[in-house]
Amino acid sequence: MNNTDYFNYIKISKKYKLILVLTILAFLCRVFSIHLIFDITLSLSSVFLFIILRVSGLKWAVLAALIVNSLVFVTKSQSIELVLGFTEICFVGLIYEKKHKYMAFYDALYWVIIGGAIICSMLYTTQGKVGIDAYSLIFIYLINGIFNITLAEVATTYAPFKNLYGFEVVIQKPPTIVVFLIHLCIAGILGPFMLYMVFNSWNFEKEVKNKVFENSKQAANYINDQFSHWSSADRRALKLKSLLQIGYVNDIIKAGTIASTMNIQLLDSKNEVLASNFSKDKNNTFDLLSNWKKQRISDNFYIWLPDKNYYLDISSKWDRAFYLYESSMFDFKILVKVPIIDYRDELFTNYLLQARIIMIFSILIAFLILIIKNFIVRSLSLLLNTSTNLPEKLKRQQGIFWPESSIFEVSILTNNFKAMSEELGNMIMEYKSMYNSLENKTNQLIDSEKRLHEMAYYDALTGLPNRHYFTNNLKFLFEEMAKDNKTTVDVMLIDLDRFKQVNDTHGHLAGDLLLKIVSERLIDILNYYPKDNHFVSRMGGDEFVVVINDLNESETKLLAQSIITELKKPIKLEARGVFIGASIGISVYPYNGDNMVEIMKNADKAMYAAKESGGNQYRFYSSINNVGISQKMCLEQDIYKAFERKD
Repeated sequence: MNNTDYFNYIKISKKYKLILVLTILAFLCRVFSIHLIFDITLSLSSVFLFIILRVSGLKWAVLAALIVNSLVFVTKSQSIELVLGFTEICFVGLIYEKKHKYMAFYDALYWVIIGGAIICSMLYTTQGKVGIDAYSLIFIYLINGIFNITLAEVATTYAPFKNLYGFEVVIQKPPTIVVFLIHLCIAGILGPFMLYMVFNSWNFEKEVKNKVFENSKQAANYINDQFSHWSSADRRALKLKSLLQIGYVNDIIKAGTIASTMNIQLLDSKNEVLASNFSKDKNNTFDLLSNWKKQRISDNFYIWLPDKNYYLDISSKWDRAFYLYESSMFDFKILVKVPIIDYRDELFTNYLLQARIIMIFSILIAFLILIIKNFIVRSLSLLLNTSTNLPEKLKRQQGIFWPESSIFEVSILTNNFKAMSEELGNMIMEYKSMYNSLENKTNQLIDSEKRLHEMAYYDALTGLPNRHYFTNNLKFLFEEMAKDNKTTVDVMLIDLDRFKQVNDTHGHLAGDLLLKIVSERLIDILNYYPKDNHFVSRMGGDEFVVVINDLNESETKLLAQSIITELKKPIKLEARGVFIGASIGISVYPYNGDNMVEIMKNADKAMYAAKESGGNQYRFYSSINNVGISQKMCLEQDIYKAFERKD
């Protein structure tokens, strides 16, 4: 395994470990949820499921939700809440996969539409109506869902997931100030409100229990006081179910009933109802169904409610549940039953009142965020837009309008940017000045280098390449030609005839002008040939050389004759026509030599032979008498040396 595979393995391993830890935390939060009242709970389970959604995507979030809900169903059988939680993850996840924003809005949309429809249909199925409890449940779950999803957004937005676990979350860029304010406001409003709702529910439940206990105890004591004046004969008559005595008891019970919904029963030793303020309870045996259970609150005070496993929703069993107070009186038992449904409606009414308060606060906070956005964020946005690409704007000398702000910190920040931009502008101007100066010096150096190159490689009079250029270029050409044995190079050494007489007669200025005209005529002749296979140079004095390749012998002869013909034409000097000629010696590489020295020596010999033949002619080195030419050249050199020594 190479390093890349190893790091990928570590990265994937960390990802799976994170998903496992978050799934376990979601399960624990579902099992140990916060109890409000009447089996209504608040849970932070979806916080971790939404974190999985934002970190790893919809597939892993749905899988984690399925595992958590399956385990909770086995342990606690919270079927409806599990259905709501699972569909919430699926609904929000499907939209978030495409949008990647506004999770809280999508969650609120879910609870208003889908979650609300599920709750309302559930209650309508079990109760035959949709009442205040449905709206309260929707409100509670809506608040819980928005709070949980905000916590998930905060965790994935501000926690360093990349540094801790080595992979990116879905968030592509840091949050804006508005997003930060929204997170802060939601957490600041819903967090304390949920705590208030929890403690308020607990206090309400405690107050209800105390109130019911005191009322039930007061009603039972009143009946006991009334029975304490009865004789033993009256009590025996009651045991024998005397209608007269039962009528008296019914009157006592009705008089002792504090609330209209309070159900007071008098039971004999066989748990048969002797008297009750509800006519339907009379002559019945008190025997709660086997699927009901009794929860003790305090001495003689209980909650009787159906087993929740027989009800799929969180509301139905509390519609039939009641508080029960027991009191003994001689051989009889007094039962005081108070239905819980009345207090549930009171609590749910309180929840809806809180919902209105939350809505008002939310509207005020939204209005406050808009104000902050207009006064603070707007100023910061203008400052951001102005300072974006600031160096480039200063380089273009673009006018910059710095926004004004009434907020102290933003104003100071703007002034700092303004001062910095001015300083940066001055630095850019100095940089431009230095750059222009450096550019001028660089151009001067380039021009100087160019002039030096021209002086070194080009003839100052004619502008043609000089002997140095010719030597280097011919060496390079021979090296390249050596790679292709089929290529030939013709070297034509041109010496002007009668140039000395013109120079002596008309002066050096006229001679220089003549040399310029000769060079121009040579260039015009060679323009008929491809530029990349020839060049012409001035060797010095009245000597020129033409190098051309890829010509056969007949083409070379034609070129040589063209040069002679062109140079024979009269040249106008000082309003007079001057006639000169040219002698051309031609040596061919590689037939007349395999190096530059030998080729030039042989071209010189051929040129000398042409001049000896009367001038205005060309000679190939291969067609001359080499021995005779060499002897004559040597004799001329000896005569010239003797003339110099004046022997």
